[in-house]
Amino acid sequence: SLILVRFYFARGVLNWSGDGSSHICYSWLASVSFAQGEIPIWTNYLGAGSPYLQFYGFLFFYLVGFLNLFVGHLDWTIKFVLAGAHVASGLGMYFFVRRLCGSRRAGFVAGLGFVLCMWHMQQTLIMGRFPLSLFYALLPWPFYFVERLRFGSPLAPAVIGGGLVLGLLTFVHPGYAFWTVGALGLYIGVRVLTGRIRILRLKFAWCGLVLWLSG
Repeated sequence: SLILVRFYFARGVLNWSGDGSSHICYSWLASVSFAQGEIPIWTNYLGAGSPYLQFYGFLFFYLVGFLNLFVGHLDWTIKFVLAGAHVASGLGMYFFVRRLCGSRRAGFVAGLGFVLCMWHMQQTLIMGRFPLSLFYALLPWPFYFVERLRFGSPLAPAVIGGGLVLGLLTFVHPGYAFWTVGALGLYIGVRVLTGRIRILRLKFAWCGLVLWLSG
């Protein structure tokens, strides 16, 4: 994964085309606010206006602003976050599919495919939608925690972990998080219907419902 995302560390400044200019601006505002000991709170009327920015949360900008306190160079900080999120997305997909299929090979192929997905890179770099890199990094984990519920893992950590990730997805992109919750509900429903033992199906259904409602 580190080799495949090495292009993030190309020389020069970030691409300001597409939506990148707005996201760089917000990252700079968060960085300056943290450096001054303030919590960055802003209005969506800045720059592109409310209809555009209402679809993005603050988590990406907060993360960049906080890390920039240590890096000290905004372009490099954003590149580190983009690359780290891209690598994390592949690892998340690996763990999910490995748990789902019980196969390291299947997990490796799925993780590799997720990292190499053209749309994955196109949205974050070519279209300049930087926060979505963090969304893709978090996306596999709710499904991973659902699979942990199925295989007899401790229930409370899986439910809490899945709910926490769904909350983080909302803070990255509320619109995409809405569709993720819908897809997760469908996934849980299929898993309940295909369960073999009725008692385990009911137990999984209740825990899955709690995890889903937390989103």
